[in-house]
Amino acid sequence: HETEPHILTNIRSWNPINKKLGDVHHLPWYDFYKESRMIIFGHWAVRGVVVRKNVIGLDCRCIYGRYLTTLSWPEKTLYQYPAKKIYHHPQL
Repeated sequence: HETEPHILTNIRSWNPINKKLGDVHHLPWYDFYKESRMIIFGHWAVRGVVVRKNVIGLDCRCIYGRYLTTLSWPEKTLYQYPAKKIYHHPQL
């Protein structure tokens, strides 16, 4: 409740020096997350699946023809299904 909504919806990496959103040279936000409450996130295709004690990331690039990853809760079992096609070609 203390975090600005813009940060919550746009954070990927974090700059601990100025406590602002970081860039590709900074650590992912979840390296700084020390709470016990589980956070499940997506929309970070470059990272792929992330599984930690308190964080699970599900994005496996399905839109780019890779996999759709699902989570069965509370067992924390991950399932992956191959994409049926490439839905979006990334710009290089």
